[in-house]
Amino acid sequence: SVQSKSAVCFEAGRPSRTYVRPIAHLRSAENGDMTLLLAEPQTGRTHQIRSHLAHFGHPIVGDSLYRQDSQKLRQVDRLFLHC
Repeated sequence: SVQSKSAVCFEAGRPSRTYVRPIAHLRSAENGDMTLLLAEPQTGRTHQIRSHLAHFGHPIVGDSLYRQDSQKLRQVDRLFLHC
């Protein structure tokens, strides 16, 4: 399960912190398991939420910048990140 975590995703990076809490676990026959999360960035770095979730192995659906090729889901036309 995903718990509160923080990370610096590359060596030259500045410290940043994002609290992540699971809200619901979803299962799709076509795309596998997904989790709806509440992410609360404590610092304001560019792409912080996207970078941290990808680093934890939970990329955002539709994120073509931070997901790995092995993590491709069915093609979606937008990033599933909402404020």
